[in-house]
Amino acid sequence: MSEVRLAAPVKANRVDSVADDKRPGVFKFFSDDGKIAGMNFRCPCPCARLTPIYFTGHHDDGDAHWDWDGNQDEPTLSPSLHAIGHWHGYLRKGFFVQA
Repeated sequence: MSEVRLAAPVKANRVDSVADDKRPGVFKFFSDDGKIAGMNFRCPCPCARLTPIYFTGHHDDGDAHWDWDGNQDEPTLSPSLHAIGHWHGYLRKGFFVQA
């Protein structure tokens, strides 16, 4: 299967529940000890696969971590998000963009 290519950037929309909202590109932050530790987001392509990620400094288990700019409405993450064999891109200023 080849990777999905987005025709255009997809707006990242913050929601109350990613379990209930199946739209591509929705996200919700999650906390650990009262601090934002990461986010759950739905893939910006039509599959809308649910993916959890942790931010740097949280959940130090050897898994990948992302740097977050602290913006809760239009987040930027680094490095890129890569679902190998599926989709590869970035979350920049509140938009999922193709790598």
